[in-house]
Parts: sequence; C-alpha cells; structure tokens
Amino acid sequence: MAFIMIDPLFEEGEILFYLFIQLTFVIPVWFLGTGVRNGFHNLKQRLWYHTRIFFYLALFLPFSIGGFMWLFDLQENTLNRGDELYMMLYANDSFMWLIVILFIVFIISVAPLMSGEGIKQKRVLIPFFTSLLMLPLLIFISWDHVRVIDHDGVSIVSFAERQEATWQEVDHVVVEPFIRRNPGTTNVPPSRTALFAIHVVEQSGDVYTFDNFGFNNDKMSQALEVRSHVVGKGIPFFVQQPTEDQWSFMIIELENEDVDERKFQQLFTPDPQ
Repeated sequence: MAFIMIDPLFEEGEILFYLFIQLTFVIPVWFLGTGVRNGFHNLKQRLWYHTRIFFYLALFLPFSIGGFMWLFDLQENTLNRGDELYMMLYANDSFMWLIVILFIVFIISVAPLMSGEGIKQKRVLIPFFTSLLMLPLLIFISWDHVRVIDHDGVSIVSFAERQEATWQEVDHVVVEPFIRRNPGTTNVPPSRTALFAIHVVEQSGDVYTFDNFGFNNDKMSQALEVRSHVVGKGIPFFVQQPTEDQWSFMIIELENEDVDERKFQQLFTPDPQ
C-alpha cells in the first residue's frame, strides 16, 4: 500500500506526489474495499469513522515516522562540524531508547483516539499525554548528547557535561567484537547480532567507548578511517580476536553479498607493533 512509503516524504516535491497518489488512487481503493468487506450501508453509516482510520494509516502514521526520522537527521546535521571521523548521537544509550519507546507509545495511543473509541479511556489517555509531554522534553534536554572521534581526539557530551581527550593523551585503541542480545517480545523471538566496538583508552585509564559499529560497508569504512588516523598518530591499535561464538554470528553478517570482505580483513588484521 502507498501509505507504507515513509523515507522520501520530506524530499522536495515528493510530498505533493504522495498526497496526489493518496487522493487519486488510495482513497477510492480504501473506501471501495471497506464497502465490499463491511457492506456499503455500514460504510455510509460509519463514514466518519472509516475516514479517521484512513487518515491515521495514510497520513498521520507515515508523516509522524518520517518526521521522527527527519528530526534525527536534523540533530546530526546540527551537531556535525564537518571534521568528524565518526559521530554517534546520544552519548547516553538509555535516553535514545527511552525516546524511541515514547514515540512508539505516542503513535500507538493516537490510533484509538482518532477512531473515537479511546477518548474516555484512561488506559489510552494516560500513555498519550505522558508521551506527548515527555517526548519533546527528552529530545530537548538530550539534543547535544553525542560521542565524537575527530582529528583532534575524542569527546563525549552528556547532560551538558563534556569529557574529552586529545590524541596526545591516548595510550591505545582497541577494536572489540561483541554480540548484542535482543530479548524479543511476545511476537518477536529473541535474537543476537554481531557488532564491534572501538575503545579509546587514555593514559590515565579512562575509556571512551563507541559501540554501535555493524559489519556493513559504511560502518567498517568509518572504522578504517579511524584506524588509519590512529596509526598515523603513532598510537598502538589493537584488535581483539573474536571467540568461536562471536565468529559464528560475524559470519552471518559477512555472508551478505553487499558486504566488502576486504574492509573486514583490513580492519581485523592486527597492526604490527
């Protein structure tokens, strides 16, 4: 269905095209199908109800998700100075997940409100107003939370507190593969994904961790750029070899035909010291 189109909604000119498709094709098909399924007499009696359901699916849902994704892009573009080797939004992971969960609660709680069936139900109103109030507040206070690796060193900003180290203060850098476990839900089984982290260790022993690197070309290219810069500074760069369990999940990622295995070999070949 056309209402699944989300990513390009904020490109110039494509919003109008999307709306044109909705008006000329999707709306007639939606109401024709609803009439055939439920009866046209029922459709006529509950026309406003079906209109609101359509509005939620075809307009509110995709534009809300598109807007949420656009907000992340805006945040990244605002914080990006142009000289970063790697930048990771939300230095505090729990804040990022809390924002995502609140957004999901918001769009789910809007559905019964738009249908008119949840207006007087506390179990709908409480999560709706909680997410509506908390979501913009959390986005505002965490707007500048970021982890950065750049040409001068590394820095982590969280709750207006900035931790940073220049490359002259760095003792060594370690690449560490690990497995991220997803506990799953009622309808989604548990899963495990192979990732790798870059740990920048100061001479004082403080560690700056960047732990959302996946085994795809973009992430590995960024990691190789970091490695090249670190080695160029004369800083020891260590590679922690994966365990058998980690390697079994890494192979799954590397079997993707789009993954350039040469990048993997370059990244995980230990640097001769």
